[in-house]
Amino acid sequence: MTTLAQRYYEASLLEPRSVYPSFHGNIDYDICIVGGGFMGLHTALNLQERGLKVVLLEAQRIGYCASGRNGGHVILEFGGSQRNFETHLDLASAQQVLRLVHDAAEHLSERIARYNIDCDYKQGHIVAAITPKHVADLSAWQAHLAQNYGYQNQWITQDEIPQYIGSARYLVGALDKNGGHLHPIKLALGLAKAIAEGAGEVYENSPATKWNNEGNKVRVSSQNGAVICNQLMLSCNVGMENMHAKLAQMLAKRILPVGSWVIASAPLADE
Repeated sequence: MTTLAQRYYEASLLEPRSVYPSFHGNIDYDICIVGGGFMGLHTALNLQERGLKVVLLEAQRIGYCASGRNGGHVILEFGGSQRNFETHLDLASAQQVLRLVHDAAEHLSERIARYNIDCDYKQGHIVAAITPKHVADLSAWQAHLAQNYGYQNQWITQDEIPQYIGSARYLVGALDKNGGHLHPIKLALGLAKAIAEGAGEVYENSPATKWNNEGNKVRVSSQNGAVICNQLMLSCNVGMENMHAKLAQMLAKRILPVGSWVIASAPLADE
């Protein structure tokens, strides 16, 4: 198992996190989901809301890997730029892509409210410009969004921007009041709690080691038992390399971990 360093979000939890048991026994479920990150948690909750009997197996702890170690940003775009989609798609299809992102953010807000998840969600984010060229590019993009997507962000002038950022260094900014920032581990724990308090079951320290088809069922083996299910979903990302299954090993070779860093420090003195 991979051992990762302590991270800010884990250290900043004010209350002890919920501890889920490890899986034991041989039990039947409709769906078995391997991986307790955002993809596994959201999928489990989606399926549970549709009346299916769901079990989630996490090899470490909920939100242990990337889902608990990201910047916590809910920014309404894919990596890169919406312009990339316009290069390869017609405008109607590019508009659908942007709607997909906005629908996801809206769904996230609704889910946080529905399950009363306290994850410090603060809505809104600013794209700021620091050079005259950045200002021109940002202004042109704002106009493009309004004309082709019917989406209008709030323009923040240089006089106004210190109210939002606390710095006079930036020239202008574009404020998107959707999306924002949240505490990722609190979100992951809130989703797990919603699953466990519903009809689903959540297990930690329960790595799935392999799976086999048995007739029209799937047998998912763990350290101390097996899940018998109608369908298996793998949402374990880089952890797939630890599974003793040919397909898992093939997929593991096609997954590339990508790192980025956010630095957190103690409050700094004025000097």
